[in-house]
Amino acid sequence: MKKRKRLTKLISFILSLSLITMSLSFSAGAKAAAPDESRIVSVSDCERLGNYWLDLNYNDGTIIDEVLPITDGEMICSYCVSFIKDGFPNGYIVIDSDWYATNNILEFCFSGTGIYETLCENYGKDVDEKNVDKVIYVTGLFDYAIPVNSDNTVFYNSTNKLFDKQSVEVQCNRIKEIRKESKKLQAESVHACAGLSDSDKESFYGGFFVSATIPTSGGYTSKTITNALSFIPTVMSEYCVTGGFNGNCTPTAAANILNYYRERRGFANIGTSRQDVYDRIVSVSGWNQYGESGMSASEAKKAMKKIVENAKYVFSDTTYLFDLWSDWTRDLDNNYPVLTSVYGYKQDSTGSWTEVGHAIVAVGYREYNSGAKYLRVWDGWNATNNKYIWFDSDYFTSVDGVCIKVTN
Repeated sequence: MKKRKRLTKLISFILSLSLITMSLSFSAGAKAAAPDESRIVSVSDCERLGNYWLDLNYNDGTIIDEVLPITDGEMICSYCVSFIKDGFPNGYIVIDSDWYATNNILEFCFSGTGIYETLCENYGKDVDEKNVDKVIYVTGLFDYAIPVNSDNTVFYNSTNKLFDKQSVEVQCNRIKEIRKESKKLQAESVHACAGLSDSDKESFYGGFFVSATIPTSGGYTSKTITNALSFIPTVMSEYCVTGGFNGNCTPTAAANILNYYRERRGFANIGTSRQDVYDRIVSVSGWNQYGESGMSASEAKKAMKKIVENAKYVFSDTTYLFDLWSDWTRDLDNNYPVLTSVYGYKQDSTGSWTEVGHAIVAVGYREYNSGAKYLRVWDGWNATNNKYIWFDSDYFTSVDGVCIKVTN
């Protein structure tokens, strides 16, 4: 994937992935910490927002199932609130745990299983919840892990790999001093209450998670491309390769795009099955599916072009230069999917920070009157067409797009 540093967002990215110390035997929820700027939301706050979210978006008997912490190993970064209807999973929301965040709703999904349940399903084996901490670890952009054995020494992540505890701790490591400084800067310059006293801040935010403070509580405009509602994307774990599963996101996203055109837009000659299309993308690109590097968006685009043209169709693309929200809305309004790459930073075992990316497919959007912007996406680790991510999220250092068009 293309790398592009936007250092002004680095502190915000780290902030969103590292907050106050938690116990991994989490039960009663996180407590407020001093100073005031370090305050995080509690489980009861999440339940309040979850019920308000249900009132706004469901009205069909859907209720909260559970609230699970998402941690970097020491800090609660966010929470996943999952919903059920008639005993079956029915979507979720991910809430930033920072009380003073400019937007606490990081992503949401109106159908399907939550993060923890999805990982359990992909693992394919029993996870003894009586002996395993029911907690989610964040190990990268849209990359999560859960413990799968009784002593919490083996973890399974969303790229279908097993890790030991030490490896997960390395992936979860964050710089605490940067967090502390970024919290101070955030409280002083970002929020509307920056000039207020501590007592006034408490009063100002006393209405946390009421209608006036939720960016998604007002009206909105939305769009979903033609027939995307009837297409359920294939997840990474379902694309088989010799010797096991391939967990890379980019060929999965590319395969979902071409299979969408093949199955829902009438371009039948692109391939014979979803697996066949995936295999062709891997083969034509020359990408080493057993190597350590993921496929780049440019490699995926070239492979899609060859496959489409070999099928006697016309392939064209638009690579976004400035990656403006208007780029996505323009092409989605015209019913074209967008290969989307989101970037953030990850710390390796040497302590160095590296920009890493995750590929998804944008198939729609929802823009609220408050200005909050969300992309409707197919993500390679969740088999739903009803997931939305916050486009302006602080934990993205950049978002890149390539609109993919297949025509006769």
